[in-house]
Amino acid sequence: MAAQAPAMPAIRLSWWIDDPRMRRMLLRLFGGALAVFIGIPLLTLVLWSFAGEWFWPNLIPTQWSLRWWQEVLENPRVIDAMVLSFTIAPVVTLLTAVVAIGGAVYAAVAFASVALNSGIRTRQPVAAPIRSAA
Repeated sequence: MAAQAPAMPAIRLSWWIDDPRMRRMLLRLFGGALAVFIGIPLLTLVLWSFAGEWFWPNLIPTQWSLRWWQEVLENPRVIDAMVLSFTIAPVVTLLTAVVAIGGAVYAAVAFASVALNSGIRTRQPVAAPIRSAA
């Protein structure tokens, strides 16, 4: 029978997630990377939308213009799309609010009636009045 080697202690590979300072640093690194990878292309896009002339070695446009905005806003299809979007958005917002508020009231009433009928004590106030069956 061969001698067994002593067992190595288990090394947790997730030690870094338990340390709040490390979590905070990783969150800041992730947030910064996200801001850089999303922010820089968006900033470039905004600069290009106001650029009249922008040639290679310059970091910012040498000439500023609203020419591209004028071309876009003169297109009747773009105007029609904007009108349609600004018409649909408030309607969808109102319908969503009605459904969400109705669902919240229903859930509050259902939870309160279950809690009261089963004898569960809750610290939350009842959101809606409860009618008795009698």
